[in-house]
Amino acid sequence: MQESIKDQEDKNKQVVSEAQTLMSKKKETELLVSKLEEKIDALSEGSRSSENKMQDLLSKISALEIENKDNAETLQSKIQRKEESRKQIMCVQGEHAALVLGIQQERDGKEISLKAAHSEELKCAKLQAENEMREKIMEVRTEHEVQMKALTCQHEDECRKLQEELDLQKDEGIVLKDLGSKWEPSDRSGKWLKLKPEYVRAGSDLDALIMGGYYGSGRRGGENGYPKKSPPSFYQVTNNSKERPNVWIESPDKSIILSITSDIRTISSVVFSAPYSLRFPRIDRVRYDKLWHECLDVQSFIELVHSSNGTTQNGKGFGDVQTSKPTRVKSSWKGEKKRVSVVPSHLIQTDISDIKGETLIFSNVMFYFVNVPPTNLLESLHKMVAENGRTFSMNLNNSVTHCIAAESKGFKYQAAKLHGDIIHGSWIVKLLPLQPKYFAFLSDGSKKKLQEETDEFYDSYYWDLDLSDINQLLSNINTSENAKAIDYFKKKESLTPDGESLLGLAFRRLKLEIFMGGGKVSNNIAHATHLVVLIVPASDVDFGSLVKSFTTAEKHFLLNKRLYVIGSQWLEDSLQRGHKLLEDTYNLKPFWFGGVKQQGSFV
Repeated sequence: MQESIKDQEDKNKQVVSEAQTLMSKKKETELLVSKLEEKIDALSEGSRSSENKMQDLLSKISALEIENKDNAETLQSKIQRKEESRKQIMCVQGEHAALVLGIQQERDGKEISLKAAHSEELKCAKLQAENEMREKIMEVRTEHEVQMKALTCQHEDECRKLQEELDLQKDEGIVLKDLGSKWEPSDRSGKWLKLKPEYVRAGSDLDALIMGGYYGSGRRGGENGYPKKSPPSFYQVTNNSKERPNVWIESPDKSIILSITSDIRTISSVVFSAPYSLRFPRIDRVRYDKLWHECLDVQSFIELVHSSNGTTQNGKGFGDVQTSKPTRVKSSWKGEKKRVSVVPSHLIQTDISDIKGETLIFSNVMFYFVNVPPTNLLESLHKMVAENGRTFSMNLNNSVTHCIAAESKGFKYQAAKLHGDIIHGSWIVKLLPLQPKYFAFLSDGSKKKLQEETDEFYDSYYWDLDLSDINQLLSNINTSENAKAIDYFKKKESLTPDGESLLGLAFRRLKLEIFMGGGKVSNNIAHATHLVVLIVPASDVDFGSLVKSFTTAEKHFLLNKRLYVIGSQWLEDSLQRGHKLLEDTYNLKPFWFGGVKQQGSFV
């Protein structure tokens, strides 16, 4: 019984434990169910949000599809327009090619006709020119043919005698050689000698005024850079690059006069204001006895050279010789050596001994000629003054009553202004009564006397004027020293209809040549690399006036260093030579614009 009770108790305990385990499992399942319910709620909310997003995406996709349809339609219309424009361009190119072909055929036909028409004339002209050239060559050969003699000399006296004879004959020289020697290049053995005469020094010294100086010569001489100072206005200069001393003497009265001698032969010069320069100039002495305005002027130097057949010697021809030993010279020409004058040539008094006085209109008058007009010589004016009853002075002194000047420039003119009134050279040629209009310069005292009768340019209020008087008054007006401050009026010739048509044809031809050469022509300066200016022959193009013809926006592109502004001659020369030439020599831009090489299109 007890055993059954124990068994029953054990079973009850076992049932209770199982019930407890079941209760714990029930709780766990309830927890799992609650968690699953929470997850189901979260998933349901996520599915709802995803459905909303899906609806939004579908609406966006529909909008994009509508937009793509619109874009496809616009692209299709653009493609159609491009195709139409391409067809038009093809038509224009075909017309252009036909036009080019027609112009080429027309040009070839004209060339053939011109060649056929002028071939005979060219042949005749060529034959005539060849015949004339042969005749001139024969004349030059006969004139300059050198006569050579072969003489045998055994003693030094014979050689010296032969040299003196050749010097008297004004021959070029002699060649001495050893009979047993042969000529070899660069031979310094002394078996072959060439003897040439020494040319005489100038007949009269030249009194020159120092205007400037240089800081040495050669690679280490002078100064670097562009000259900062311009020459004084009273110096007559050409402004050549070789005529720019490092130092200008700004006041000529602070300078000195040097007595210069040189070879009698002169050199043609384009550097200096005088057309001649000296060979081997040398300084003899300093002329302290002369004032600065008594130096040799350009006009006197030119007259000296012209009067002596292109040399600086008075009375002797080119090639006269000077010997240091008079005993060598034959007695037949002793004493023929010209006496050198102490007075400089430009101060030598004009010979008027054979002049007879005809009138006395210049009585009680002493003339001094500052400079003379190019159409008259100083001697002729001196003789005209002597014929009319008065004398003249070669230098400016207190006895001078009338100073005559043809030009209002030069240091002699500046010195004459300090002396008093200066009369224009046209008055003495016309031989008319002296009027205020003939004065090139009036002193302060004369201006006060004439201020009630004349204006500031010496034009009288009571005398009538003609064309010559107006020209005389205009010549008396002082011009501005600054050339940039003067505005010149240049009349632009209007083109005739024929000229305009010719320019239009030239413009069309250049455009076609550019197309045929692979280039492009643009009407917009922003797309161009070369601005080609069609220049009319015998005309100049000013870059400043060219810039003024453009708008403000286009001027900005003109300042671009990559844009070349060149004349149409560059195209002509490039086409003639068959390749593109460098643009630097044809560039119309000033030097401060610069330029960069680039290939491209043209305007």
